[in-house]
Amino acid sequence: MSGAFEVELSGDISGSYTVTRERPLTMGRAGAVKIVDTMSSRMHCQIEIGPRSRLLVRDLDSLNGTHINGIEIQRARLSDGDTLQVGEAVMRVRIREFDSGSRRIPRSELESRIREQIFDEGFDEFELVSSSPSTFIFYARRVTLDQPVTLKVLDTKRIPKPTIDRFVREARIAAKLNHPNIITLYDARRTGALLYMVLEHCYGRTLLQEANVCGPLPARRAVALTLPIARALAYAHGEGVIHRDICPSNALVTVQGLVKLIDFGLAKSLIDAGGPTLTMPMQSLGSTLYAAPEQLVEGRSATEHSDQFAFGATLYHLLAGQGPFADANNPFDRDPPKPLQARIPGLPSSLIKIVERCMEKEPAARFWGFKELVLSLESAIRELFELRDPHANLDLLIRLAPGQDAAGETAAQPRGATGLPPEAEPLFVGNFSKTELIEFIQMLELNCKSGLLKIRSKDGFPGEIHLRNGAARSAQYMKLKDEEAIVQLLSLPEGSFRFLAADTAKLSGSRDIRIQPLLLEIMRRRDQANR
Repeated sequence: MSGAFEVELSGDISGSYTVTRERPLTMGRAGAVKIVDTMSSRMHCQIEIGPRSRLLVRDLDSLNGTHINGIEIQRARLSDGDTLQVGEAVMRVRIREFDSGSRRIPRSELESRIREQIFDEGFDEFELVSSSPSTFIFYARRVTLDQPVTLKVLDTKRIPKPTIDRFVREARIAAKLNHPNIITLYDARRTGALLYMVLEHCYGRTLLQEANVCGPLPARRAVALTLPIARALAYAHGEGVIHRDICPSNALVTVQGLVKLIDFGLAKSLIDAGGPTLTMPMQSLGSTLYAAPEQLVEGRSATEHSDQFAFGATLYHLLAGQGPFADANNPFDRDPPKPLQARIPGLPSSLIKIVERCMEKEPAARFWGFKELVLSLESAIRELFELRDPHANLDLLIRLAPGQDAAGETAAQPRGATGLPPEAEPLFVGNFSKTELIEFIQMLELNCKSGLLKIRSKDGFPGEIHLRNGAARSAQYMKLKDEEAIVQLLSLPEGSFRFLAADTAKLSGSRDIRIQPLLLEIMRRRDQANR
């Protein structure tokens, strides 16, 4: 059977890509194939190898859908010669199968036994994600609830007791944590010689994969990915849990754009600190390339400050495109990391100071805790987005930013990669529902932003609002203009938009239309519609 496919795209997007089981091809504004238009989602769809080694396209809960040969699909086979539409981009697909370099390895006896036993526990539709000699991770379906889940399965035969203890401790720690940026544990069970956890289904790619695919990330994107991790760690530390293995491979970006800490296998609870330890003196667990020096050299126990060092090293990796320390074979004698400003000129000084303080050699010189670190990151975000309003919804802004650098410029791409000329690259791109568009335009108003806000309804009708210093100069939607057009646009229940910064002298219209008074009319109309 084939181990890989070469997928060649032509049309609005062109290029040749290799798809393997381990490396599917994501498409969208933040995908490996970048498609930036008003109809595409951040992670819009994914080309992957499915059962029986067939090439499939899976829609990733996009707002406007994925189409093959004009038919909207959720998950469908992709064949040579098909026409694929993602957002507004239409591409012809050519496919060639080839051997990825090794024969397909037959399913092991152990994996077959695990599948059979877990099937008897009420799960099916297994998809192996990763495996080690004793641990297997599957995507699966819990039959009784028709619920997609992730299964982490440990075979307790032929493994030492400390490994079993870590697995049990991970389950106990995960059970006590409830945070939107930490993977949720639904259940933990034992069947025969198998221990397994039933976890939230999180489909996406790790921060390490993100960095490997994209290289050095723009400052806004790097902060957007790491702020949720910092918040999750502030919460975990508040619950008395030290992670001990923060690194880019232990955080996942889901297809919906959420960031999740996914592995607490080495975490320890300070509440249980008096219990048996999982490490011997001078023994270090976890990713040594990101570990704090006091853990590696002095063999001290992990603390909040050591998690902080690993967090800083992870942020460094995302910004620089590589980790701060190169020699994994000799972590005890590593040189100081090359300064970030030397690797990536032009980074904001506030962001550099955050990384440097996290990675101070002496723990006492770092932030006093993750709550202080979160506040510093939020301050850096306001600087990156040039926000005046201290109450701006930072989560919404960083979700909408399509990966620009600190100067607001998009990383250089071929014209065909986005379908837009360089001068038309948006500062913000997103889909909206409910009141998100209102909240976004309020932030533009409060922060005195100038530019062109292009809006498209779910049905595809376009409109636009010209803003100068936060006030509308003019607006148009179908046959409506100015105030009436703004009211209709902001009343849309869902759709997509993009915001392009512009020179105020080039904006059309001469009026200053305040947005806030129009919101009362929108609320009145919504109340009438709900009666």
